[in-house]
Amino acid sequence: MNYAGKKVLIIGMGKTGRAVFSFLLSRSAFITVNDVKRPEDETFFDGEKVSTHWGNHDLDPTAFDFIVVSPGVDSKLPLLLKAQEMNVPILSEIELAVKNAHFPLVAVTGTNGKTTTVSLIAHLLKEAGKKVVLVGNVGDPLINYVEKVGEIDFFVLEISSFQMEFSPSLEPLVSIWLNLAPDHLDRHSFEEYAHLKARLLIQTKTAGTIIYNAADENLLRFLAPIQEQKKQVNLVPYTLEVSDSQHFSFHLFNKKHLTFSASNLKIRGKHNYENIMAACLALEACGIDDEDFLHDAVCSFKGLEHRLQYVGTLNAVSYYNDSKATNVAAAVAALQSFSHKLVLIAGGIPKEDDFSPLVSLVKDKVSHLVLLGTSAKIIADQLGKHTVLHMASSMDEAVKVAYSLAFPGESVLLSPACASFDLFAHYAERGNSFKAAFLNLEKEIKHQQVCSSREKSTACSRS
Repeated sequence: MNYAGKKVLIIGMGKTGRAVFSFLLSRSAFITVNDVKRPEDETFFDGEKVSTHWGNHDLDPTAFDFIVVSPGVDSKLPLLLKAQEMNVPILSEIELAVKNAHFPLVAVTGTNGKTTTVSLIAHLLKEAGKKVVLVGNVGDPLINYVEKVGEIDFFVLEISSFQMEFSPSLEPLVSIWLNLAPDHLDRHSFEEYAHLKARLLIQTKTAGTIIYNAADENLLRFLAPIQEQKKQVNLVPYTLEVSDSQHFSFHLFNKKHLTFSASNLKIRGKHNYENIMAACLALEACGIDDEDFLHDAVCSFKGLEHRLQYVGTLNAVSYYNDSKATNVAAAVAALQSFSHKLVLIAGGIPKEDDFSPLVSLVKDKVSHLVLLGTSAKIIADQLGKHTVLHMASSMDEAVKVAYSLAFPGESVLLSPACASFDLFAHYAERGNSFKAAFLNLEKEIKHQQVCSSREKSTACSRS
């Protein structure tokens, strides 16, 4: 498309906004960049056809031919509401990309498990010898590949509800809906959130493939528009077949059967078994369905940081970092993956007020619950009578408290069930803080053991 002389407003100057800026600048558009924060490298936006507007969004949308918004920008921003009222086109970065190239896309949405699943799909495709790029919420902005689309076999896209708001032209070859639970309720109602997720499946290419979790009751409530559409697509539901606690199996849609042993996998938990099913079905939709290959390639996948990540063991107690569990459903999935007692560290900024889905799991599996962050009182009120409560003011303190409480053979699990923004910049910083606290504790204990050994040795030599 020709953007020469077009007047474009780009809102949000993070990674996505900058990629859009570079794309449109190279095509001679007149660009206004806008963010509430003035960037430290403001000179990045220098140019004869560039104007900047920092600190607020007080702009007239009718001064622009179209607007490109980053995912973090609220669609209810007054500027955007006025733009819609005045029929000024609003695009996501993904929408801009797909208007300029035909991408072979495998797209994944859902409340939890998206990043693990797209990473696993990309891993499997690469193991099969395909040229693959991860894009969207994880990886690069799709707009970076408009000129390189012919060099890539598949683009694996993690897409959020935020990105779906302004991506009406997105048409994946394969669309996957993993699950649905309340999330981002500060931005959407649950109904709005669910319909945005469902929109991805509705927009799947004719003759494409839609893969969805048939065991998720919330998700199934919103499938009717997809099942009723007249477009010809392959609808592929999946459900977990568990033969025992150590094995799970499922069928590909060509009737081939895959069985996995939990001991051979590097990722744990029923939720990850569901992610594996979705990924294998996606590979089949891409023309790769050899059972032995899929089995071995899945078993070689190492998993991702901050998602039930094994950190280490101290005094026969294992420590797991699941900082990416930023909502209750994710914490439920984490607890379900353990068969023994554990000490749970939770808390942060609550995305929802109802922690009752955790009650039965806390009763059965959590010997002690260590709370930190602004949600501590809310969680304590709902879960406190089902376990022993402890409060901490920092991650370092929380890990030390957990260490003092855990018995050999148990685990310490960070699975907050909340967002991180009260104490940390993001979930990754929270997870890194947990790992750092573990390493500091490990050094401290080893130091104490060395000192104790030296004292005993000195006492023996004196005697």
